[in-house]
Amino acid sequence: MDRLTGESGKADIKGRLADGLIGWATEPQFSLIGAGIGMGVDASHVGNADTYNFTYNLSEADTIRTVMELGTPVGLFYMLSRIALLTGMLILAVRVTRSGSSPHVIPLAVCLFAQAYQGDLTRAATMTASQVMVGYAFILSAHYYPDNATSLEFPAGDSFTRSV
Repeated sequence: MDRLTGESGKADIKGRLADGLIGWATEPQFSLIGAGIGMGVDASHVGNADTYNFTYNLSEADTIRTVMELGTPVGLFYMLSRIALLTGMLILAVRVTRSGSSPHVIPLAVCLFAQAYQGDLTRAATMTASQVMVGYAFILSAHYYPDNATSLEFPAGDSFTRSV
């Protein structure tokens, strides 16, 4: 209860929200070479008395950790590329739906945007990254092989994805 209503709890929630949205651009210190891949995880500081405090925020924020580990130029390029891909897939999902094909791709694209923007894709996220890529494969398949019953481009029997 205190976490949601107390003064420090409100500040903590605001800080977490800001770190989640734009922390990758504001939180890491400027560095041309970065701390090195793997330096943002707990195992890289075993034996150090300050291990938990060093990696506490990084363990919850893949985006901040990525920029800190890769360095500012490479990390920001990676994050901007990631956001561009996610935005492009949202736009593609809208185009697929407007073309009369699967309406299911818009909610999927929105969920994948949130997961891939905030979720852990680079550290130990074999499940998260693979689920996101399977979802994007579904959106791309709906784009390249539309299920549009009103289309007369091909007869219904020429494609397994078409219905009549």
